[in-house]
Amino acid sequence: MSWERLDVGALVSHAFELESEVLQALFYGAPAVITFRIPTKAALQEAYSTPILPLDILADRLPVKKFEWAKRLLAKYGSLISVISIMASFVYLVATPSKSNAAKGSKKKR
Repeated sequence: MSWERLDVGALVSHAFELESEVLQALFYGAPAVITFRIPTKAALQEAYSTPILPLDILADRLPVKKFEWAKRLLAKYGSLISVISIMASFVYLVATPSKSNAAKGSKKKR
């Protein structure tokens, strides 16, 4: 694509469609070469665009194991964790006074 003239501060974008000739591949695109002329200089200037990130085109991917470590820990220590959590909640319930008893104690007797 080419543009005859760009105003100062103008933005230009370019879109394209990629047609794959293979069924499964990883596509690496080279950055676009941008040729431009600055009015105060006679020579053409060259710049490169940001390169295209690699594209997976129906590529086989390994399954992602996000929480594999958590599953192993849960299988190994799950029963221990449940017993400790039940005991901790029981101790918490016994140790904390109920709100109704605290409200009765704060009232003045006549």
